[in-house]
Amino acid sequence: MLDEFVEKYAGILNGRDVNELFNRIKELTSRSEAARICDLERRTTYYWEDSREVRLSTKQKVLRTILEKDFDYTVKYMLKRIYNASSDILGLYLGTICEKAMNPEIEPQQFQMLINEFREARIKYSPLVTSTIVASFSDMFENIRKRANELRIDFPPLPMSALNVEEMKNLLPQLMKVVPSSINDDALEEISRKFNFPQEFVKFASDLKTISILAPTRTIPRDAFNMPQRAIIVKPHGENVPILETFTYGDFENLEKIPVLPPSAPSGPMNYIL
Repeated sequence: MLDEFVEKYAGILNGRDVNELFNRIKELTSRSEAARICDLERRTTYYWEDSREVRLSTKQKVLRTILEKDFDYTVKYMLKRIYNASSDILGLYLGTICEKAMNPEIEPQQFQMLINEFREARIKYSPLVTSTIVASFSDMFENIRKRANELRIDFPPLPMSALNVEEMKNLLPQLMKVVPSSINDDALEEISRKFNFPQEFVKFASDLKTISILAPTRTIPRDAFNMPQRAIIVKPHGENVPILETFTYGDFENLEKIPVLPPSAPSGPMNYIL
């Protein structure tokens, strides 16, 4: 099994990889011993630190040795290495398609074929879109979408299953902005189609708005706080606003934390989220 693994994957290693794997062998033994069990001359092991090209036979020797010495470490390293390489290849592939699609002289039929290819690959290999490169993929998608609008060609959004966390974070504020708190079937279908989200998810977003609006409130006279230059802000979590820990209402002290924002004072009663 190890020989098959080495034969199949040693070729993807570069000089830096070989150096890192060899360093792991050194940690478990010593440089001299590591070179010996890898069947390498000691001086050869210094070449990798200069980023020199490494022969395939050398890659195979180091990979086989580290697999025997520390199988778990090696498999995890190779998984990460292959994943990152695959992500880079996907970026190159989609970038090439996007570049062709942006040709101002492209025919609509050819453009349609390219964007279908782009969308299919983006969905199929969505797990390879990491948070560090999602911005570049999003830019590609947006450029293609604008070009499709110019050519009057349909280019629907990606399905939710193909989106990663960063992309969902970017889309959710847009969804919450347009979804009503009480949504009818027509609006549900339209918004679901616009975002390419399941109707169940859009309905859930609508329900969240309803819960927010119907949150229990208590009306407190302004002078109950004995702080005429402060106003209570209706904000359930009170992010980024000062916190008043206590307020006095008659002879009763309420120890709830209430978000407040100076120095605006309303002329009438104020509501706050309990």
